[in-house]
This record gives sequence, C-alpha cells and structure tokens, in this order.
Amino acid sequence: MSPLETMTDEELRSHAFSILGRELGPYGLARFISVTYPGSGDYTRDRHLWLDEKADVSGSQSHTQAA
Repeated sequence: MSPLETMTDEELRSHAFSILGRELGPYGLARFISVTYPGSGDYTRDRHLWLDEKADVSGSQSHTQAA
C-alpha cells in the first residue's frame, strides 16, 4: 500500500499543494488555485441583493440627515 492510500483527504491536499508550490513557485500556486477553485454561489444574484441593501441604507441615511 502506498502512502497516498493511507492519507486523509486533507493530508493529500496539503501534500499536493506542497508539491505544486515547490514546482510552480508562490505565484504559480496562487494562479493554479484561482483557476481550479472558482468559488461558489451566484455572483449576479448576490450582487443585486447587495446593491438593493446599499440603496436601502443610503435612502434611510439621507432621510435621517434631512431631518
């Protein structure tokens, strides 16, 4: 049995990042991570929520300042 077969998922991930960091350097590793781990969620939907909240806060601040 190879050592890879006994590693946990986190140990394997850490080992792989160590190898990639050594071979690609810090910039290459950061670029690899940004390309292969795109994140999650729906940016477009979330952006509309953030903008709506910001508009609500801005609107309530202008009413408070006017009083």
